[in-house]
Amino acid sequence: MNKNFKAYLIYILIILSCLLLSIPMLRHLVMEKLEIMKVHSHFSVYQLTLLSMINPLILSLVGLTLGHFLHQKTKLKSVIYQKGKLKKTLMISVLSGVFIGFILVIGEWISNVFIQNKNLLENSFIELLGGVSYGGVLEEIIIRFGLMTLISYSLIKITKRESKSVYIISILISSLIFS
Repeated sequence: MNKNFKAYLIYILIILSCLLLSIPMLRHLVMEKLEIMKVHSHFSVYQLTLLSMINPLILSLVGLTLGHFLHQKTKLKSVIYQKGKLKKTLMISVLSGVFIGFILVIGEWISNVFIQNKNLLENSFIELLGGVSYGGVLEEIIIRFGLMTLISYSLIKITKRESKSVYIISILISSLIFS
């Protein structure tokens, strides 16, 4: 199997895993919005949750496909497409994520002690994991791997050269579009 196709399939598995992990979070959001808007739907909450996942699925697959075909032409890198970099990068990512998560938990605990706000939303671990994978991983695939790669490729074609400014401009444009 072609190495690039294998990496493409790994990304697809990541996208599908992130979407599956986000089901509890999205279900909670759908129920909350239905209550706030006082909407009575013919669809079940679960069906509405699955329907709400179509857009991120399509955008993720488009971003992945753009990144897949253009990343080598722009000389942008992806650890999944590079041999030997995945384990080290995953280890650094997991360790830094655990550290930041620990800091956030301590911060929330301190704020709960001092503020004593009883209306704080109690999220389950799986909802947190879903929010992180949905908001972190899928958006990175869409914006960084897809959109930024497309913008970089377009700027390289327009200016007919690769330069640091091309990448800086593509980062800025994709960040503005994302925000």
